[in-house]
Amino acid sequence: MNNRKLLAEATGYVDLPPAQVRRALVAKFSDGYVAVDESDTHVGAQGSWWARREYALQPERRGTRVTLRVYNIASKARWAVPLVSKFFIGFPHAMQTELDTLLTGMPAPARH
Repeated sequence: MNNRKLLAEATGYVDLPPAQVRRALVAKFSDGYVAVDESDTHVGAQGSWWARREYALQPERRGTRVTLRVYNIASKARWAVPLVSKFFIGFPHAMQTELDTLLTGMPAPARH
């Protein structure tokens, strides 16, 4: 994955611990069509020939700062990515909206 280009970045915050955010992200992408890799501070998802999403999880205050980065990882026909993505018009805004919606929809913190 050395030949990748950052296309968009979005950041948000959620009042959940990083481990709970990681579990929610892995569950979201575990549909059999997306390859998911994870660590304590990272969730990566790749399901198309050109796009990879990486979520960086940073503990902050009582919750987690989530940074979503979308990369072009195409090895062949890399030139076609802007065409199939409508030249990324509105892409950064759409990514921020998608992340905000995702974080807002996460389950409430577990109470003990």
